[in-house]
Amino acid sequence: MWDDVRSLYQYMAKRILAAGGWVEFNRVNGNLALSRALGDFVFKRNDSIPPEQQIVTAYPDVITENVTEDHEFVVLACDGIWDVLSNQEVVDFVRERLAENRDPQTICEELLTRCLAPDSQMGGVGCDNMTVVIVGLLQKQSPEHLVSKCARPSRADQSKRNDVTTEDGVRQSAEKEKSPESELEEEDEAPPAEFTA
Repeated sequence: MWDDVRSLYQYMAKRILAAGGWVEFNRVNGNLALSRALGDFVFKRNDSIPPEQQIVTAYPDVITENVTEDHEFVVLACDGIWDVLSNQEVVDFVRERLAENRDPQTICEELLTRCLAPDSQMGGVGCDNMTVVIVGLLQKQSPEHLVSKCARPSRADQSKRNDVTTEDGVRQSAEKEKSPESELEEEDEAPPAEFTA
């Protein structure tokens, strides 16, 4: 399970437009990469609408997820992390280190270092502020159990191994699994031309 809070989501773009803002280069008013944030009061000045309808809002989407034995950890991070690494890259990074019995605090520090630009004078990716929290889901088990669980191939890794190549050389997955992004893309209509640059 993962969710990127980005302004390009259609329902967020509708809120931004209704509040008097716009989306340009996948940024709110051509500036902010997120449509939900604490602070950023310059985007929250419309006195005629409630806080949850502002160009940028602090109101979260609340999702209830049943935690199963397949869930190993949760990574909460800001765009300073997600702009540098994909969801899967972060999962792989954390999982590999948990399997090596590193503690979550150390893994957070290593992840921050990994996402930091080598030269902050250049600006751009890796120069943003960064926050990350990793929560191990022990589920009444010992931390050692989580370590051994992360040392085994995940279901995602196993489904990659189930890929087959057809006679015409096309790779197909034996198990068709949908990512949250693909489900979102199917549900959302394509953004109007003014949302794309």
